[in-house]
Amino acid sequence: MTWSVLGMRIQTQRTKMSNKLTVDQIKDRLFEVESRYYKGWKENEYWWRVSGDVDSTDRRLWTRYQNLLNKRKED
Repeated sequence: MTWSVLGMRIQTQRTKMSNKLTVDQIKDRLFEVESRYYKGWKENEYWWRVSGDVDSTDRRLWTRYQNLLNKRKED
């Protein structure tokens, strides 16, 4: 990918992440997202995916971390 800034060409490379997140790291990140909405009880998957109470960015993060967690548990 090449960007042009003030006539200068800046080239960036997208590198593949060589380190995979561990199950514990994924759980920690999931906890960070869930703790923003904690009201004394844990919400279910339907609430996270469908309700309008969750910010769209947090919804995407929650879904991503859930999918990663399920994938790591399969491995």
